[in-house]
Amino acid sequence: MLLTLTLLLAPAQAADLWFGGSLDAALDLSPGSLSVPTMGEVDFRMQQGKVFVRVDVDLWTDLASPSLLQPYPPEWAMVQVGTEGPIVRAGIHNPNIGLEDWDYRNNYMPTYSNYFNGASPGRLLGAEFAWHFENDAEVFVWGGSDMDFGWTEGEVLPEPYWTAGVGVSAEAEMWSTWTGFVTYPQDGFYALFYSGEVYPHNLVTVALDGGAGVSAGSPFAGGQLVVVGMPEATVNPTVRGEVNLDPDLALGSFADTGVYRSAVSAGGKVTIRDWLQVMAEGKLMWSAKEAQMSPGVFVALNVFRPEPGYYTAVYDEE
Repeated sequence: MLLTLTLLLAPAQAADLWFGGSLDAALDLSPGSLSVPTMGEVDFRMQQGKVFVRVDVDLWTDLASPSLLQPYPPEWAMVQVGTEGPIVRAGIHNPNIGLEDWDYRNNYMPTYSNYFNGASPGRLLGAEFAWHFENDAEVFVWGGSDMDFGWTEGEVLPEPYWTAGVGVSAEAEMWSTWTGFVTYPQDGFYALFYSGEVYPHNLVTVALDGGAGVSAGSPFAGGQLVVVGMPEATVNPTVRGEVNLDPDLALGSFADTGVYRSAVSAGGKVTIRDWLQVMAEGKLMWSAKEAQMSPGVFVALNVFRPEPGYYTAVYDEE
Protein backbone atom coordinates (compact mmCIF):
# COMPACT_ATOMS: atom_id res chain seq x y z
CA MET A 1 0.00 0.00 0.00
CA LEU A 2 2.77 2.45 0.95
CA LEU A 3 4.72 1.62 -2.22
CA THR A 4 1.61 2.08 -4.43
CA LEU A 5 0.80 5.43 -2.85
CA THR A 6 4.34 6.79 -3.11
CA LEU A 7 4.62 5.76 -6.75
CA LEU A 8 1.34 7.52 -7.55
CA LEU A 9 2.65 10.68 -5.91
CA ALA A 10 6.06 10.46 -7.64
CA PRO A 11 6.80 12.68 -10.67
CA ALA A 12 5.88 11.22 -14.05
CA GLN A 13 9.32 10.16 -15.23
CA ALA A 14 11.01 6.92 -16.19
CA ALA A 15 12.14 4.82 -13.25
CA ASP A 16 15.76 3.75 -12.89
CA LEU A 17 15.87 -0.02 -12.36
CA TRP A 18 18.83 -2.07 -11.19
CA PHE A 19 19.05 -5.85 -10.90
CA GLY A 20 22.01 -7.67 -9.39
CA GLY A 21 23.12 -10.57 -7.32
CA SER A 22 26.06 -12.58 -6.12
CA LEU A 23 27.40 -16.03 -5.35
CA ASP A 24 29.88 -16.40 -2.49
CA ALA A 25 31.67 -19.67 -1.71
CA ALA A 26 34.17 -20.03 1.12
CA LEU A 27 36.29 -22.42 3.16
CA ASP A 28 36.37 -21.83 6.92
CA LEU A 29 38.95 -23.99 8.70
CA SER A 30 39.91 -24.13 12.38
CA PRO A 31 41.11 -26.95 14.69
CA GLY A 32 38.37 -29.58 14.83
CA SER A 33 36.05 -27.62 12.55
CA LEU A 34 35.47 -27.35 8.81
CA SER A 35 32.67 -25.47 7.09
CA VAL A 36 32.03 -24.45 3.49
CA PRO A 37 29.62 -21.51 3.78
CA THR A 38 27.95 -20.65 0.48
CA MET A 39 25.47 -17.87 -0.19
CA GLY A 40 23.41 -16.78 -3.17
CA GLU A 41 21.85 -13.33 -3.29
CA VAL A 42 19.30 -11.59 -5.53
CA ASP A 43 19.08 -7.78 -5.47
CA PHE A 44 16.60 -5.29 -6.90
CA ARG A 45 16.52 -1.51 -6.75
CA MET A 46 14.17 1.06 -8.24
CA GLN A 47 14.38 4.84 -8.17
CA GLN A 48 11.75 7.25 -9.48
CA GLY A 49 11.80 10.87 -8.45
CA LYS A 50 11.89 10.99 -4.66
CA VAL A 51 10.97 7.31 -4.27
CA PHE A 52 13.58 4.58 -3.81
CA VAL A 53 12.96 0.85 -3.32
CA ARG A 54 15.56 -1.74 -2.32
CA VAL A 55 15.08 -5.52 -1.98
CA ASP A 56 17.89 -7.97 -1.14
CA VAL A 57 17.15 -11.66 -0.49
CA ASP A 58 19.74 -14.28 0.52
CA LEU A 59 19.83 -18.07 0.50
CA TRP A 60 22.57 -19.63 2.63
CA THR A 61 23.93 -23.12 3.17
CA ASP A 62 27.03 -24.93 4.41
CA LEU A 63 28.19 -27.43 1.80
CA ALA A 64 29.76 -29.45 4.61
CA SER A 65 26.22 -29.84 6.03
CA PRO A 66 23.81 -29.36 3.09
CA SER A 67 20.78 -29.96 5.32
CA LEU A 68 21.30 -26.41 6.62
CA LEU A 69 20.05 -24.92 3.32
CA GLN A 70 17.66 -22.13 4.28
CA PRO A 71 16.54 -18.62 3.41
CA TYR A 72 17.15 -15.81 5.87
CA PRO A 73 14.93 -12.81 6.54
CA PRO A 74 15.54 -10.27 3.73
CA GLU A 75 18.63 -8.15 4.18
CA TRP A 76 16.64 -5.29 2.65
CA ALA A 77 12.96 -4.83 1.78
CA MET A 78 12.37 -1.11 2.16
CA VAL A 79 10.80 1.99 0.63
CA GLN A 80 12.39 5.42 0.94
CA VAL A 81 10.62 8.71 0.26
CA GLY A 82 12.89 11.73 -0.21
CA THR A 83 16.43 12.24 -1.49
CA GLU A 84 17.52 15.60 -0.04
CA GLY A 85 16.46 17.23 3.20
CA PRO A 86 13.83 15.17 5.06
CA ILE A 87 13.73 11.44 4.28
CA VAL A 88 11.50 8.61 5.53
CA ARG A 89 12.43 4.92 5.24
CA ALA A 90 10.14 2.01 6.14
CA GLY A 91 10.32 -1.78 5.96
CA ILE A 92 13.41 -3.92 6.54
CA HIS A 93 16.64 -1.94 6.36
CA ASN A 94 20.02 -1.49 8.06
CA PRO A 95 20.86 1.73 9.94
CA ASN A 96 24.05 3.08 8.38
CA ILE A 97 26.41 2.77 11.35
CA GLY A 98 29.49 0.59 11.71
CA LEU A 99 32.34 -0.27 9.38
CA GLU A 100 31.12 -3.68 8.20
CA ASP A 101 28.45 -4.76 5.73
CA TRP A 102 26.37 -7.97 5.75
CA ASP A 103 28.00 -8.95 2.45
CA TYR A 104 31.57 -9.62 3.53
CA ARG A 105 32.83 -9.09 -0.02
CA ASN A 106 32.26 -5.36 0.66
CA ASN A 107 34.44 -5.47 3.79
CA TYR A 108 38.20 -5.32 4.19
CA MET A 109 38.33 -8.82 5.70
CA PRO A 110 36.12 -11.87 5.00
CA THR A 111 35.39 -12.62 8.69
CA TYR A 112 33.34 -10.32 10.88
CA SER A 113 34.52 -8.49 13.97
CA ASN A 114 33.35 -8.89 17.56
CA TYR A 115 31.00 -5.96 17.42
CA PHE A 116 29.34 -6.93 14.16
CA ASN A 117 28.70 -10.44 15.50
CA GLY A 118 27.80 -9.66 19.08
CA ALA A 119 26.50 -6.16 19.56
CA SER A 120 25.88 -3.89 16.56
CA PRO A 121 22.32 -3.47 15.19
CA GLY A 122 20.98 -6.10 12.80
CA ARG A 123 18.22 -5.93 10.22
CA LEU A 124 15.60 -3.48 11.42
CA LEU A 125 11.89 -4.01 10.77
CA GLY A 126 10.60 -0.53 11.39
CA ALA A 127 11.06 3.07 10.30
CA GLU A 128 13.86 5.60 10.02
CA PHE A 129 13.67 9.38 9.73
CA ALA A 130 16.69 11.19 8.30
CA TRP A 131 17.94 14.57 7.16
CA HIS A 132 20.25 14.44 4.14
CA PHE A 133 22.58 17.42 3.64
CA GLU A 134 23.98 18.78 0.37
CA ASN A 135 27.45 17.40 1.17
CA ASP A 136 25.88 13.88 1.47
CA ALA A 137 26.20 13.80 5.26
CA GLU A 138 23.13 12.42 7.01
CA VAL A 139 21.64 12.45 10.50
CA PHE A 140 19.04 9.76 11.23
CA VAL A 141 16.90 8.23 13.98
CA TRP A 142 15.23 4.83 13.87
CA GLY A 143 12.99 2.49 15.80
CA GLY A 144 11.46 -0.94 15.40
CA SER A 145 12.28 -4.62 15.91
CA ASP A 146 15.76 -6.06 15.36
CA MET A 147 15.21 -9.19 13.26
CA ASP A 148 18.63 -10.66 14.08
CA PHE A 149 18.59 -10.33 17.85
CA GLY A 150 15.09 -11.83 17.92
CA TRP A 151 15.48 -14.49 15.23
CA THR A 152 16.56 -18.12 15.57
CA GLU A 153 17.19 -20.60 12.76
CA GLY A 154 14.02 -22.21 11.45
CA GLU A 155 11.69 -19.35 12.40
CA VAL A 156 9.63 -17.76 9.66
CA LEU A 157 8.93 -14.59 11.63
CA PRO A 158 11.10 -13.58 14.60
CA GLU A 159 9.75 -12.46 17.94
CA PRO A 160 9.73 -8.66 18.39
CA TYR A 161 13.01 -7.36 19.79
CA TRP A 162 12.54 -3.63 20.20
CA THR A 163 15.33 -1.19 19.50
CA ALA A 164 15.89 2.49 18.77
CA GLY A 165 18.86 4.66 17.92
CA VAL A 166 20.33 7.77 16.39
CA GLY A 167 23.29 8.05 14.02
CA VAL A 168 25.33 10.20 11.69
CA SER A 169 27.15 9.29 8.48
CA ALA A 170 29.56 11.45 6.49
CA GLU A 171 32.20 10.84 3.82
CA ALA A 172 34.88 13.43 3.07
CA GLU A 173 38.16 13.51 1.14
CA MET A 174 40.36 12.70 4.15
CA TRP A 175 37.95 10.90 6.49
CA SER A 176 34.57 9.19 6.86
CA THR A 177 32.36 8.16 9.77
CA TRP A 178 29.30 5.98 10.43
CA THR A 179 28.61 6.45 14.15
CA GLY A 180 25.54 6.05 16.34
CA PHE A 181 23.91 5.35 19.70
CA VAL A 182 21.74 2.22 20.09
CA THR A 183 19.42 0.91 22.81
CA TYR A 184 17.57 -2.37 23.42
CA PRO A 185 15.44 -1.42 26.45
CA GLN A 186 14.26 -4.96 27.29
CA ASP A 187 17.90 -6.00 27.89
CA GLY A 188 19.03 -2.79 29.56
CA PHE A 189 21.40 -2.41 26.58
CA TYR A 190 22.76 1.07 25.78
CA ALA A 191 25.83 1.56 23.60
CA LEU A 192 27.72 4.03 21.46
CA PHE A 193 29.14 2.52 18.28
CA TYR A 194 31.95 4.55 16.76
CA SER A 195 33.25 3.90 13.28
CA GLY A 196 35.55 5.88 11.04
CA GLU A 197 38.21 5.81 8.36
CA VAL A 198 41.07 8.20 7.64
CA TYR A 199 42.98 8.42 4.38
CA PRO A 200 46.43 9.84 5.19
CA HIS A 201 47.81 8.74 1.80
CA ASN A 202 46.44 7.09 -1.33
CA LEU A 203 48.50 4.00 -0.42
CA VAL A 204 46.90 3.39 2.97
CA THR A 205 43.54 3.50 4.75
CA VAL A 206 43.28 3.32 8.54
CA ALA A 207 39.94 2.36 10.11
CA LEU A 208 38.72 2.25 13.72
CA ASP A 209 35.48 0.51 14.62
CA GLY A 210 33.92 -0.61 17.89
CA GLY A 211 31.66 0.29 20.75
CA ALA A 212 31.21 0.93 24.45
CA GLY A 213 28.18 0.56 26.68
CA VAL A 214 26.30 -1.53 29.21
CA SER A 215 24.10 -4.62 28.94
CA ALA A 216 21.95 -5.56 31.95
CA GLY A 217 24.19 -3.37 34.09
CA SER A 218 27.46 -4.94 32.92
CA PRO A 219 29.93 -2.73 31.03
CA PHE A 220 31.76 -3.60 27.82
CA ALA A 221 34.07 -1.75 25.44
CA GLY A 222 36.46 -2.47 22.61
CA GLY A 223 36.83 -2.56 18.88
CA GLN A 224 39.06 -3.17 15.92
CA LEU A 225 41.88 -1.28 14.22
CA VAL A 226 42.31 -2.07 10.51
CA VAL A 227 45.15 -0.97 8.23
CA VAL A 228 44.67 -1.48 4.49
CA GLY A 229 47.54 -1.17 2.04
CA MET A 230 46.95 0.08 -1.51
CA PRO A 231 43.14 0.30 -1.14
CA GLU A 232 42.62 1.26 -4.80
CA ALA A 233 44.93 -1.43 -6.21
CA THR A 234 44.17 -4.95 -7.41
CA VAL A 235 45.71 -6.48 -4.27
CA ASN A 236 44.80 -5.02 -0.86
CA PRO A 237 47.01 -6.44 1.94
CA THR A 238 45.28 -5.90 5.28
CA VAL A 239 46.05 -6.37 8.98
CA ARG A 240 43.56 -6.17 11.84
CA GLY A 241 43.72 -6.19 15.62
CA GLU A 242 40.76 -6.48 18.01
CA VAL A 243 40.43 -6.05 21.77
CA ASN A 244 37.27 -6.66 23.81
CA LEU A 245 36.94 -5.57 27.46
CA ASP A 246 33.95 -7.52 28.77
CA PRO A 247 34.63 -8.71 32.36
CA ASP A 248 31.07 -9.97 33.00
CA LEU A 249 30.64 -11.51 29.52
CA ALA A 250 27.85 -9.04 28.77
CA LEU A 251 28.16 -9.90 25.08
CA GLY A 252 28.39 -13.65 25.69
CA SER A 253 31.26 -16.11 25.56
CA PHE A 254 33.50 -17.32 22.75
CA ALA A 255 31.52 -20.57 22.50
CA ASP A 256 27.97 -19.28 22.19
CA THR A 257 28.25 -16.01 20.25
CA GLY A 258 31.70 -15.88 18.71
CA VAL A 259 32.68 -12.91 20.91
CA TYR A 260 36.34 -13.20 21.91
CA ARG A 261 38.71 -11.29 24.16
CA SER A 262 41.20 -10.33 21.47
CA ALA A 263 42.29 -11.29 17.97
CA VAL A 264 44.89 -10.53 15.33
CA SER A 265 44.61 -11.34 11.66
CA ALA A 266 46.23 -10.71 8.29
CA GLY A 267 44.93 -11.14 4.78
CA GLY A 268 42.96 -9.01 2.37
CA LYS A 269 41.43 -9.27 -1.08
CA VAL A 270 42.45 -9.60 -4.72
CA THR A 271 40.11 -7.96 -7.24
CA ILE A 272 40.55 -9.98 -10.44
CA ARG A 273 37.69 -8.24 -12.29
CA ASP A 274 35.13 -5.70 -11.13
CA TRP A 275 32.78 -8.69 -10.73
CA LEU A 276 35.23 -11.26 -9.36
CA GLN A 277 37.41 -11.26 -6.25
CA VAL A 278 39.21 -13.59 -3.86
CA MET A 279 39.47 -12.91 -0.12
CA ALA A 280 41.67 -14.60 2.48
CA GLU A 281 42.37 -14.21 6.18
CA GLY A 282 44.47 -15.98 8.79
CA LYS A 283 43.27 -15.27 12.32
CA LEU A 284 44.26 -15.95 15.95
CA MET A 285 41.52 -15.51 18.57
CA TRP A 286 41.73 -15.61 22.37
CA SER A 287 38.60 -16.77 24.18
CA ALA A 288 36.62 -14.34 26.30
CA LYS A 289 35.82 -17.11 28.77
CA GLU A 290 39.05 -19.08 29.12
CA ALA A 291 42.77 -18.67 28.46
CA GLN A 292 42.39 -20.46 25.15
CA MET A 293 43.71 -19.58 21.69
CA SER A 294 41.94 -20.60 18.50
CA PRO A 295 43.57 -20.20 15.06
CA GLY A 296 41.57 -20.14 11.85
CA VAL A 297 41.80 -19.64 8.10
CA PHE A 298 39.05 -18.27 5.88
CA VAL A 299 39.27 -18.19 2.06
CA ALA A 300 36.44 -17.02 -0.20
CA LEU A 301 35.55 -16.58 -3.87
CA ASN A 302 33.01 -13.85 -4.67
CA VAL A 303 31.18 -13.44 -7.99
CA PHE A 304 28.82 -10.46 -8.09
CA ARG A 305 27.46 -7.48 -9.97
CA PRO A 306 28.95 -4.27 -8.50
CA GLU A 307 26.33 -2.36 -6.51
CA PRO A 308 25.43 1.33 -6.74
CA GLY A 309 25.63 3.42 -3.57
CA TYR A 310 23.79 2.68 -0.33
CA TYR A 311 20.50 4.41 -1.21
CA THR A 312 20.49 4.64 -5.01
CA ALA A 313 19.77 2.59 -8.13
CA VAL A 314 22.21 4.59 -10.29
CA TYR A 315 25.98 4.24 -10.58
CA ASP A 316 27.97 7.40 -9.86
CA GLU A 317 29.47 7.51 -13.35
CA GLU A 318 26.02 7.52 -14.91
